Amino acid sequence: MTEQKISYEEIAYSNMMSIEALVSLLTRKGLITEQEILDELKAIKIRDEKGQELIKFSYYQRHICIS
Repeated sequence: MTEQKISYEEIAYSNMMSIEALVSLLTRKGLITEQEILDELKAIKIRDEKGQELIKFSYYQRHICIS
């Protein structure tokens, strides 16, 4: 079996196309609206930003405050 090298750009493009296909199917079937998708993306972004802040705070506590 030969090893195939795939670039990050190809992976990102493939992921983007997969997500676009899923969104298209879900909205076309009336299972979800585009606004619901946008709202969920905003919520995920906020959750991720809070998680990053907790990681930074935890790192700060372990490496700065304890020293």
